[in-house]
Amino acid sequence: MSDVHEAHSGSAVLRCATPPGAEELAALGAEIRAWLGREVAFTVAVDPTLIGGYVLLIDGKLYDFSIAARLQQIKQALHK
Repeated sequence: MSDVHEAHSGSAVLRCATPPGAEELAALGAEIRAWLGREVAFTVAVDPTLIGGYVLLIDGKLYDFSIAARLQQIKQALHK
C-alpha cells in the first residue's frame, strides 16, 4: 500500500507495520505539523518488518519509532 496524504509543502515517507486508518493519519499529520511548524505531504508505505510503530523520513532525516528498532536497542543494551 502506498498513498500520498496532505499535499502541501515539504515531503516525508511514513513506513508503518500495518495500513493506518484515516483517523491515525490525521493525528500523525497534526503531530508532524506541530513538530515542524509547517505542512508536510507524506507517502505511506506498509513494512511488516517493523512489527509495530512507524518510521518517518523527513528532509533526509530518519526518525525510527518502530518496535523493531526498540527491540534492537534492548538487545544492544543487554550485550553491554
